[in-house]
Amino acid sequence: MGKEYLILKLEDYENNKKDFPKASSISDLKNKVKDNQEIVYITLNYEYEKSLIKLAYVKKTLTIPSYLDILAKNKNINFSQVLQNALKKRIRNSKLREVKYFSFFFIIQCKNFFKKIVDKNDFI
Repeated sequence: MGKEYLILKLEDYENNKKDFPKASSISDLKNKVKDNQEIVYITLNYEYEKSLIKLAYVKKTLTIPSYLDILAKNKNINFSQVLQNALKKRIRNSKLREVKYFSFFFIIQCKNFFKKIVDKNDFI
């Protein structure tokens, strides 16, 4: 739930054309932690996670040999679905070195931490 809140918060900054807040060092955060709070570490790929919230489709133009077009149409093959499946497979099998991940630390309230779900009001 913390990751989802963070993504929505970052998206809000983006939509309002605001700069993301400057990062605090972990030592600065440790100095701000109160007795009923805990520091939580969250790692995410912002662009990817954001795209999952709003699943938007993009139109792509595909060029294939005419014989493949004829054969695929005769078999009622959905070009879009085949391309999606192939892309997903290729991405799963590729190395993810190019993907940028962001890491965040949050201070959250810990009152009955294991008994309740942390909501956005718990973030400081």
